[in-house]
Amino acid sequence: MNDAQQRGQLAAELARRIRQGDRSAEEALARRYGPRIEFLLRRHVREPALAADLRQEALIVVIERLRDSGLDEPEKLAAFLHQTAVNLARGEARTYFRRNTHPDYDAIDRAATAEPLLADRLERSELARLVRELLGELTVERDRDILRRFYLREEDKESICASLELSPEHFDRVLYRARQRFRQILEARLGRDLTVR
Repeated sequence: MNDAQQRGQLAAELARRIRQGDRSAEEALARRYGPRIEFLLRRHVREPALAADLRQEALIVVIERLRDSGLDEPEKLAAFLHQTAVNLARGEARTYFRRNTHPDYDAIDRAATAEPLLADRLERSELARLVRELLGELTVERDRDILRRFYLREEDKESICASLELSPEHFDRVLYRARQRFRQILEARLGRDLTVR
């Protein structure tokens, strides 16, 4: 069984347990997917507090759906949660723009030229420093290269495959192994297992 099948099987099991009223499964869902959803939402909304609120709302919507009628394809729970979060963010944006029908041109000019808040800059800067430091601990150069290019520089898979002379299938295996090795370093640094059971 490959990694994607295992993730799908875990998602289906969580969905089944939530449908049966298992509260610990709801907590496991929030622990497993909550941080990823909030990270996604931070790309859609600029305010960290709003992203956290929308994450909670997305989790509540999905848990209520699972309790009530379940999902036709429970193995696609992560995709359903992702789409729910994106829809909530879009709805929030539409509501915001409906409420603000008269543009404040001075505020727009200030926002266009404004620096990010110092706290946000420091948080991003510290996170970037930590990631660079941990990537530097990887002993395999190709691991460092592929993780930097794919995740940090957001290069597309095809261009990385072409430059490293990898087939798409081989790329997936190399990326998976690099992520596993990076995760081991991260777990050693944090002193805890990041696996959600």
